[in-house]
Amino acid sequence: MLAVLCPLLLPLNVRGADDVLDYKRKAATQLMRDGKPTEAISLIKEVIATNNGNWQDELLLARALEKTNQIEEAIPAWRKVQDLTAAASSDQDARLARIEAEKRIRILDPGAARLEAAVEEASRKLSVLEHDPDMARNPATFERLLRLLAVIDEVQGRKDHVMCDIASTALWTDSGMFLQAGRTYRIRAFGTWRCDAKKPETECNADGLSTEPADACGPIGSLSGQITTQGQVFPIGRDLVLTPRFSGMLRLACNVGNRAGTSGTMRVYISRTE
Repeated sequence: MLAVLCPLLLPLNVRGADDVLDYKRKAATQLMRDGKPTEAISLIKEVIATNNGNWQDELLLARALEKTNQIEEAIPAWRKVQDLTAAASSDQDARLARIEAEKRIRILDPGAARLEAAVEEASRKLSVLEHDPDMARNPATFERLLRLLAVIDEVQGRKDHVMCDIASTALWTDSGMFLQAGRTYRIRAFGTWRCDAKKPETECNADGLSTEPADACGPIGSLSGQITTQGQVFPIGRDLVLTPRFSGMLRLACNVGNRAGTSGTMRVYISRTE
């Protein structure tokens, strides 16, 4: 009974917030040793609620949830251990925890492991097709390929391929892709928009209008970009390979003066090429 009430009976020398968390961790660990995983779950959840992102805490929680046969909760807890330890790969204890998490996930959720393998295989095959010259012959086919790559990346929680829609009327739209300085990206745009919704002759693709003189940001009606930390606007067009000198979120827009009078949406795909 004393162990269960330990959060209420902290020693006098346990005063700071960090001391309290450490005391609760030790108490939860002792509860697990005493064969009381249910009580340990309650205690370690208090710790995680205060200090989220510690893989040791998530490991203790995952073990306790599995001990109490709460499998539906244990699986995402093991996945959290897997994700958190990936960032601490140089730590031997973290590597061992990650191996344990992968093993437990395979045992508790064997269907997920097979699904993950199938998704990885599909991703590899589609990535090969991305560089197949036959794919580029039909823009609709190529766009479908890029869409599939973006969806698979989203499912896997990766950012290798990002898909976004850019309305001509929007000042700036966050692409969802954070660019890292020195890395190379490819930006491809599909579709058309009108620089003047009432004039069909102003319809153009992301390269913009060839009938109008360009301005400082590129051709009128072209797709423009901006890296949030740097601020300078640069032309993108239908297809651009970019190696930024600054890291930051990529924003996109139609290069046109009177946005209120425009119409149309461009679908844009951004991918890391290395």
